[in-house]
Amino acid sequence: MQNSIPLRGKIKRAFFSPDSSHVVVIVPGHGSASIYGFNAARGWIEKNIIRHDHNRPQIDASFSTDGRHIVTFCCGCCCRAHGSAKYYAKIYGRTGNGNWRERAIITHTGPIRSARFNADGSHIVTASADGTAVILGRYADGSWVYKAILKHSFAVRSAIFSVDSRQVVTVSGKHIVNIWRLVNAGRSLNETMQAEFSP
Repeated sequence: MQNSIPLRGKIKRAFFSPDSSHVVVIVPGHGSASIYGFNAARGWIEKNIIRHDHNRPQIDASFSTDGRHIVTFCCGCCCRAHGSAKYYAKIYGRTGNGNWRERAIITHTGPIRSARFNADGSHIVTASADGTAVILGRYADGSWVYKAILKHSFAVRSAIFSVDSRQVVTVSGKHIVNIWRLVNAGRSLNETMQAEFSP
């Protein structure tokens, strides 16, 4: 039984899904993340490769808390070709037979600094150097739709949901924290507070 995952090249990071049933492995410069699942007879086997074809980008990834979704995102680029380059976050979901299928793509015009699911995995928020944080929500049929685009005056460094998923806190520029609150039955967000901190 295979208890190790031999790979070529230097590995950036490897981590388990929250339910420990899968491992994702990221290799720097390859622009891809590999998902491995455990099989009692064969050990750890490759289930899917999520590719980001953007001049061999630097990518990162995170699982939803139930381990049924993963997002991979382009957080940098080895060789940015021109100013109109696009950066993608790709959401994959686990199917009933254990395979992983692409569910949605979020597009930014700057590197994506973070991508986080909310507590129950029904929403995701990305933060980008293009000055936006984008929120998608998942319907019962598994499809993902845009819910809101939170615009900032500076690059957004991170965006995270509150535990109850009704607020989002974003960090932009060097000293600005914005808190956004869900309104209209969760369909949009209003900015409720802006705090500027000195260094």
